[in-house]
Amino acid sequence: RNTNAFARENVNRSVGLNIDNKYVIVLKSTTDEKNIVEDTQVEITKEDYKVTGGILPYYLSSVYKDFQCLLSKLDGIGTNPFQVKDQELTNYRNYKLTFQRIEYIDIYALNNAINFMKSKVNNVSVDERQELSEMMDDLQRKWEEFLRHFPTVFYRKADKHLKTSYKTDEIEKELKNPASYPTSLLPDLVKLIGISNEEFILAAKAGIISQQGTLRRRINRLIDTKINQEFRKFYKTEEVTLDIEFNGGIISFMVRSGDGEALSLAERSNGLRWYLELFIDAKANDVIENNVVYLLDEPGTSLHVNAQEELLKLFEHLAEQGNQVVYTTHLPYMLNMENDGVPRIR
Repeated sequence: RNTNAFARENVNRSVGLNIDNKYVIVLKSTTDEKNIVEDTQVEITKEDYKVTGGILPYYLSSVYKDFQCLLSKLDGIGTNPFQVKDQELTNYRNYKLTFQRIEYIDIYALNNAINFMKSKVNNVSVDERQELSEMMDDLQRKWEEFLRHFPTVFYRKADKHLKTSYKTDEIEKELKNPASYPTSLLPDLVKLIGISNEEFILAAKAGIISQQGTLRRRINRLIDTKINQEFRKFYKTEEVTLDIEFNGGIISFMVRSGDGEALSLAERSNGLRWYLELFIDAKANDVIENNVVYLLDEPGTSLHVNAQEELLKLFEHLAEQGNQVVYTTHLPYMLNMENDGVPRIR
């Protein structure tokens, strides 16, 4: 409805192959944000998450100082404090440069640098280990606090799906070669519940040996803890329970609403299935529950008209939880023009 949001003179079409997308996001400061007055600009590509602008001085006066203290500590231990070699030594030197950069903040690179150094703390001498470990823990806490100023950006290029049932050979193929099945959500589900591919495959195989029974019960407990309990906080329209039935080399996904009858995944509405699958995909990729910018490419393409309208209601629910939803579409029913359902169309 906002006519200023239309770009009438510049219509972007296909810009050709072999050109990576870049998202530029401007974050407006709020009155309680550490004297951050100017806008903060974030440039996101497949490889980088670069931040400049208003938050940069705050970064340099806070977390950056701790990075420099860490580097001084490591240099005091030696030129190769973690006793690494080959590619890991090259990585360490690059991470030191990442900590020293002042012209912009590279979120991805700094995350990788912190995770690398935390994983190598036990490599230093015993007399230096405790102090370095405490320093790393304090640094990570401050870094995570700093990151709370930013929304999480979740880009979903293609819808990922769970099939209602899988044979064991299908499970093996999709878990062992996920790149060959880009629309399969099964690897993400297994990753999210925190069980190995080998254990999941063993549980799915035909048989009733005690190890399989133990694994099957464990998998459903993990699904309840890691998916069902969290999904109920995320989606409050109804209480949904997902579990797996194991039967003769075939697994089946079942969904129950409240105390109602358990139905197969195929018997539930496409809108609910899409939302549950989005939740699993997001959580498996460490996306938090709110303050998320969801970037969705052509959502609802495979859904019928009623399910597309239901999807819009689910987007509204996401927005009510403190998130933003940005999506592309060619579907007229995905443009809710009533009651300012879509604040901006471009």
